[in-house]
Amino acid sequence: MRTRAAVLRECQKPLSIETINLAAPKANEVLVKIKASGICRSDLNAIADAQTKVPMVLGHEASGIVEKIGNKVKHVKPGDHVALSWLPYCGVCFYCMRNQPNLCQTVIEPMKNGTLLDGTTRFSKNRQKIYHYSLLSTFSEFTVVASKSCVPIPKH
Repeated sequence: MRTRAAVLRECQKPLSIETINLAAPKANEVLVKIKASGICRSDLNAIADAQTKVPMVLGHEASGIVEKIGNKVKHVKPGDHVALSWLPYCGVCFYCMRNQPNLCQTVIEPMKNGTLLDGTTRFSKNRQKIYHYSLLSTFSEFTVVASKSCVPIPKH
């Protein structure tokens, strides 16, 4: 599908509003229509940091509505309202098994590499991949996230 997004093309430069491609969610992923997204100091740091992988869709504080789910997703369904968490804990690592999911180790590499949990991206333009920020990339009208990033919230 196509979505409009604010894309960081070059560090220390303004974001550009572009129409880009967004692949469908995989088995444990969710397509979310973003309804509100905050701007965090972390986003500004990413813009200023020469180590940030570009191009990238920033944003990691948002809420939205589930549009589509992967075939293994059970806890949300299309139409559900969700807040998005940038820490989709695995539930099986050392820290998760000790009830400390906030220290989950499985998210570090994908986050550092600008991908989703499976090591790939869902955004692209002209066959060039566009990286994800903090596993969410909420500066887009639509985004694909890990199902564990979706926290159901009341519709009101």
